Amino acid sequence: MLFISKTSERILRFKIQILWIIATSLIVYFLYFVIQHAVTPSNGFASYYTASRLLIEGEDAVNFYNDDYFSSKVEEYVPGIYEIYLVNLPTTALLVLPFAGLDYTTARIFWITFNLLLLAVSVVFIARRMKFNQAWLPFILILILWLYYRFVSKRFQLSPIGKVQTIFVFITTAFIILTLVGIFFRGVDMKLDFPWNV
Repeated sequence: MLFISKTSERILRFKIQILWIIATSLIVYFLYFVIQHAVTPSNGFASYYTASRLLIEGEDAVNFYNDDYFSSKVEEYVPGIYEIYLVNLPTTALLVLPFAGLDYTTARIFWITFNLLLLAVSVVFIARRMKFNQAWLPFILILILWLYYRFVSKRFQLSPIGKVQTIFVFITTAFIILTLVGIFFRGVDMKLDFPWNV
């Protein structure tokens, strides 16, 4: 019994380091996963890329909604992918416009890199705004990644890029919600309160 209590004391002494090792391992795995699938064609990005390329070439955006025309253009730019533009708004053609002059693979790598940087900046910004102490930040990272892989990816059977986009949307949404709460729901002495009670 004494051995167990001394062992648990040693483990608790290094709890922050252990949590950071686990969080870092999960982040490295996530980055490995993203890099491994970075050049694999995917439906969503192929649609945005094709629409942006067609805009640069001077095509009328009305033609994007002709399924046969658009899918033939997607096949021309990204062989092996069938995609229609019908579910997208016309403004989504502007998403990848800065990368449309590049070939598909290079544009996709730049797009994924941009999204990863935006994700990292969002996580760091949220962590600083929430003023997490050293123990909470790795614990929250571990919890988010574990919950995501445990429930979301199994339930919806997402593609590899769908998994990355889901994490990005989750963190961006959390960033927006926490920013709004931090701005509008603060009362006297920075306590949480409804705006109409101040």
